[in-house]
Amino acid sequence: MKSDSRKHLLAEIASMYYLERRSQNEIALEFGYSRSAISRLLTEAELSGVVEHKINFPSIRNVELEDKLIQRYGLRDAVVVNRGKLSYAQTLHFVGEQGADVFSKLIKNDQIISISTGTSIYEVINALKPCQLTNIKIVQILGSTGVKSDPSIDGPELAGSLAKKVHGSYYALNAPMLMDSKISRDTIIREKSIINTVDLAYKSDIVLAGIGCITEEPHDSSVVRMGYLEPHEFVEIREQGAVGYTCGWFFNERGKIIEGQINDRVVAADFRRIREGKAIVLAIAAGEKKFPAIKAALDGNLLDILITDSSAVEPFL
Repeated sequence: MKSDSRKHLLAEIASMYYLERRSQNEIALEFGYSRSAISRLLTEAELSGVVEHKINFPSIRNVELEDKLIQRYGLRDAVVVNRGKLSYAQTLHFVGEQGADVFSKLIKNDQIISISTGTSIYEVINALKPCQLTNIKIVQILGSTGVKSDPSIDGPELAGSLAKKVHGSYYALNAPMLMDSKISRDTIIREKSIINTVDLAYKSDIVLAGIGCITEEPHDSSVVRMGYLEPHEFVEIREQGAVGYTCGWFFNERGKIIEGQINDRVVAADFRRIREGKAIVLAIAAGEKKFPAIKAALDGNLLDILITDSSAVEPFL
């Protein structure tokens, strides 16, 4: 059979199979071949270039930016949602859906999962489909009692919501995220219930973390929204060199946890010790205002997987 005739035959068979969705048996009957012969011809159509498979990623993801993040910062994975003309609320919703998808592939039986608080974590948990797992422990990695904002977003209810989704148990850190002084912080962390919860966090398999930014306006910050800091205190922390915070801990532009100062008042599992352990840190953050904090967190190797949007990473990629 001449080459062009052969390719025409391959194209006809491939068209019936891939475009018309006809079965190999149906095609075999029409051409008078065996089903196995049709299977071989379809394979030949692929190998000879008659058939080319093309996978179109949903336009909501920016694969180019994802690759840059993974290669430049050595991440385990990254998902970047195209911001386009989306509002911040819409963007956060889509980032949450992508985060839930990645998170669902990481979780399995007999795990300890620690979580922080905030709108990004709320969106992930809200988008997560319920799943039946066994022996799952959900640990609140930082104190969040006494919040002035929505407790289902910034308070201990968030850990309970995740526990319900995965049929697990949850362990609260019954304290504020920030105490008034180092002395009061040193006192409360010696309480047995706090020690037990923090020790459990150090055994985490996964940490679901948000990233807050100190360079944004105070009223946009979760720590101000929660009532732990006054706007003027927020500005003072910025002047001390902080650019962001994660899981309660404030870090500088190099992604280093700040020694002393504000961190002397934090009630949370020590994030430096978390990074020394086995936990995969899955960070969720979105919006152009977050880019200084996200860049610093990446520079400081504070996370393993990043779920974000294009407006948050384009300024430094």
